Amino acid sequence: MEEPKITQLKKLILKHFPKSRVVAIKRIIIGYSHYMYDCELISGSKKRDIILRLGDNFKDDSCMAKELYIMALYKRHNIPVPRIYGHDITRKSFSYDYILMEKFHDKTIADVWGSASIGDRRKIAFAMGRFLRKLHSIKVEGFGNITAGGLKRHEEFSFRKFSDAPANVEWTRQVLKDAYQDLSGLMSFHALNHQQLSRITKYLHDNVYLTEKADATLIHNDFNLEHIFIRKSGNDWRITGIIDFEFAEAYAREFDFVKLHRRGLFEERYLLDDMIKGYGKNLLHPRLLDVIRYYRMVRDIGFAYHLLKAGNEEHYKKVIDTILKEADK
Repeated sequence: MEEPKITQLKKLILKHFPKSRVVAIKRIIIGYSHYMYDCELISGSKKRDIILRLGDNFKDDSCMAKELYIMALYKRHNIPVPRIYGHDITRKSFSYDYILMEKFHDKTIADVWGSASIGDRRKIAFAMGRFLRKLHSIKVEGFGNITAGGLKRHEEFSFRKFSDAPANVEWTRQVLKDAYQDLSGLMSFHALNHQQLSRITKYLHDNVYLTEKADATLIHNDFNLEHIFIRKSGNDWRITGIIDFEFAEAYAREFDFVKLHRRGLFEERYLLDDMIKGYGKNLLHPRLLDVIRYYRMVRDIGFAYHLLKAGNEEHYKKVIDTILKEADK
């Protein structure tokens, strides 16, 4: 679907802010899934900055109805999410789902990370661990996708029981299903040769034991420096907000470390150690870094498939190179 015109966006905003004047609308050029805009409004002498987020995904576990559900759930648990000024997911008067929300004015961790001292980085890592533990305190009843209606468990057909059958490890099955489904997508594009496919599947097989004994937790699943807002108070850092909820799932808690690993944050092991201290070591897998690398492999396989499907071959090649290097370790 084509990007809407600025005149359409102004009309949409004024529907929810009829007494305001739209001063500026600036496209936010980040992300892969949505059109997003930084909008400046004036009402009398009062200035207001808002974010307009447009969605075109009907899939029930990644649509805007799901995002609204997650934000409301987090808010009930005192997790700092943007205030919602208006939304419409009916598409009756506009061709996209949309949300008008608060713009956080604190800096993101990405904004401060490059100039932060080692001491500040360690404090921020500790704060991220503590905050992530709070995110994961929301109980779920099992593994699966999250929709606007809550948990959607992965049900499957079964034969009647003949005898004592082997245990079906729900999370292990889900991880492998995700990985092989996206591998099949790459194969359909003839993107991997037999040798490359064998290297990847051998890694998945040899390390599958890392998925055992996982806890089902509501995870953010896009826990990255650009999505976390922070403020320094004295010598400490406090997380003041978090955004982007379309990928939230009921998965293993360690899955929320993947984006930080992809960014290279744990190349300095002490940063991971500080994050573990903030989170609580007893709640995490004893071989945490190995588990993170395994889940990153699964996540990167899916990332590569969607990049290729979108025609982003340059980025796809970089991700595949990373996958193959990890598989050979």
